[in-house]
Amino acid sequence: MLSARLRFSPLAAGPGKWKQVDHEQLSLHIDRCLAEEIGAPTKDYPKVKAPYGCFGNIYDVTLDAKGQVKTMKEMWSV
Repeated sequence: MLSARLRFSPLAAGPGKWKQVDHEQLSLHIDRCLAEEIGAPTKDYPKVKAPYGCFGNIYDVTLDAKGQVKTMKEMWSV
């Protein structure tokens, strides 16, 4: 369950660069990246467009003491 406090998450836009997006945008991005990784049809899952990309599908998620998502961040990786 996402915490009500979680409104924006960093989406990697290159080494050391992020754009703040809401959690729905980050979730859509993750979904598209995972679909690309397994070779899903692009008619169902559009490719991620530059300057964003799928950088190893590595995400940093922190939880609060109650186990709710506190922060989500896409990590830059090659």
